[in-house]
Amino acid sequence: MSLEEKLSQLLNEQRIINQTIEAVYSEVLLLQKAIEERRAAKQFLEKYQTMEGEMIETLLPIGGGIYTESTLPAKKKFYIHVGANIYLLKNIEEALEHIDKSIKDLENALNERNKALNELKNRYDELTAMIGELYLKLQGK
Repeated sequence: MSLEEKLSQLLNEQRIINQTIEAVYSEVLLLQKAIEERRAAKQFLEKYQTMEGEMIETLLPIGGGIYTESTLPAKKKFYIHVGANIYLLKNIEEALEHIDKSIKDLENALNERNKALNELKNRYDELTAMIGELYLKLQGK
């Protein structure tokens, strides 16, 4: 394989890795957002759990970044989405357990994506060095 062909191959691999880095980074951002949302839900549930016999004023999202004022009753039951449009009615302790598990699963996924991202960045840096060396060899011809 000629130096030009090798250079072309390395540049192509570098381009593909760069695209993959961007895709994985987008996944990392989505996972971070999902974790933040669940932590906020957990914080709400923990506060709500301490309120006995009270009504709580809150904002209820109706979509598109629009909210309406709402009052939650003292009944502390929550519908938990378990997939395929199936919801289970759970008490607050079960809801908190579900959120904790969800956060843990998301954090594990985030750690895996961060690990993959670091590996991709390392390979990108290796390719950059190899490409630089090939350019120098080609210029020396």
